[in-house]
Amino acid sequence: MGRSNSPQRPNLRIIPGTGETLATANLAYSKKKRLIRHFQELDADVIVVDIGAGTSYYACNFFLMADHHLAVATPAPTSILDL
Repeated sequence: MGRSNSPQRPNLRIIPGTGETLATANLAYSKKKRLIRHFQELDADVIVVDIGAGTSYYACNFFLMADHHLAVATPAPTSILDL
């Protein structure tokens, strides 16, 4: 993954997603499987994946591949709609 993105945390790496296109929200099956495989091959103690809101199959697949699950919500109705 290269050098650290954080001078305060030398072992912290951040891989940003793209906000310019919706293509990453609807990955082809083969690309999704490849991405999951790459996540599983990472040499890391902890990997945090922000999958975004909603309960699409894509979000569920990434959520369910984790050993531990965390859902974050605010008291707003739109925040808890899909929990």
